[in-house]
Amino acid sequence: HAFVATKTITHPLVEGARAKPAGWSDALGVALEDVTLPGFAAFTVEDVGRAARSLFERGLPARIKRADGIGGLGQSVATDRKSLDASLAHLDPDSLARVGAVVELNLKPVKTYSVGTVAIGPHRIAYFGMQRLTRNRSGLSVYGGSTLSCIRGDLNDLLATLEDEAERRVLRCAIRYDAEVSRAYPGFFASRRNYDVALGVDPSGMPRTGVLEQSWRTGGATPAEILALEAMHRDPLLSRVNVSTHEVHELIDPPLGAQIVFHGEDPHVGPMTKYAMLDAQDDAHGR
Repeated sequence: HAFVATKTITHPLVEGARAKPAGWSDALGVALEDVTLPGFAAFTVEDVGRAARSLFERGLPARIKRADGIGGLGQSVATDRKSLDASLAHLDPDSLARVGAVVELNLKPVKTYSVGTVAIGPHRIAYFGMQRLTRNRSGLSVYGGSTLSCIRGDLNDLLATLEDEAERRVLRCAIRYDAEVSRAYPGFFASRRNYDVALGVDPSGMPRTGVLEQSWRTGGATPAEILALEAMHRDPLLSRVNVSTHEVHELIDPPLGAQIVFHGEDPHVGPMTKYAMLDAQDDAHGR
């Protein structure tokens, strides 16, 4: 089902939803409620509006995210009926019917972590890091890259390396999300499993931690993941490596040693420079 590969599965359907796609798991959204932000999934413009108003009634601003949006695009924030009407006017009913949209609590300020695991042949890495934001040509805040610390192993191996309790909470949310998806859709398989996890506060000042979405496709962090896998393939004793990706909305000369992913005119967003860096690594003894 197309929606399973999108951020829509992060939340349950809004109460009284007019549309429910074939194959939808009612149990998954409920199971994820304690590791995600307050929010709903919706597959019609009317249901998006109902979901946002439900958050308003709890004193929460709503971030509306198209399920087919990437890099922070296709999103808007509504805090009242007027701004909600403006957001609803930009939604495509056909796209909503196919993959849906997410309506969830908008955190501000917020830190977004990247958590993931990639398996290729005999190699498996797990990583933890932070995302950066940048401005595009229109002045909008969009994805600007990630800085990742990668180890050999899976997400549970990674958890044993973290000492900061807030970071451990972020990673535990991703681990639960990953397990619940596999339980709800037992036929699901992905060799790349990436999760964006938010850490911030709501309007009342209450701390909130939750998985924003998954990415089981080639994503913004993929060039860095490949560099980490290549480094560990070259050195079987290498235990940890730090890598990063960078997305700049202009044509620049990347730093020495960068692996250039794209340098040119993107037909949708204009001039872009994308590159990845192998930043540092442990020696063969894991120091």
